[in-house]
Amino acid sequence: MQFFALAIFLVMSVILVMIPSASAEDHDVSITDDMKFNPEDLTINVEDTVTWTNNDGMGHTATSTDGPASFDSGNIAAGATWSFTFTEAGTYNYKCDYHSSMTASITVVESDDGDGDDDSDDSDGANETDDGDGTDDSDDGDGTDD
Repeated sequence: MQFFALAIFLVMSVILVMIPSASAEDHDVSITDDMKFNPEDLTINVEDTVTWTNNDGMGHTATSTDGPASFDSGNIAAGATWSFTFTEAGTYNYKCDYHSSMTASITVVESDDGDGDDDSDDSDGANETDDGDGTDDSDDGDGTDD
């Protein structure tokens, strides 16, 4: 009986290893020398990490103004970086505490979990997710999901 249980365990372990899993990605936001966040709008998946790099000659912050969770980099000195991992879906607006004109937004979506739903819909009606089948997945306006 123990041999059978061990065999089942080993088969299940191999199956689990072979199932592809979504891995978190890293994204970069540059704080530019003309006092902007670049990109100003970014869409990422839950569990992705964003790293801000201060490419300006003065200090800046990346401080959330609203969203499902808050973040605050504190001072990011010239040439320095700061990272944050987003664990909740939603829209995060943020700014530089020192320069109120510096604003940007990060939209965090659930990654495709294999349930057949396109969880990356950005509400513009276009399916912009490449499904890997080699076809053009853009919306042609005929009401079908192609």
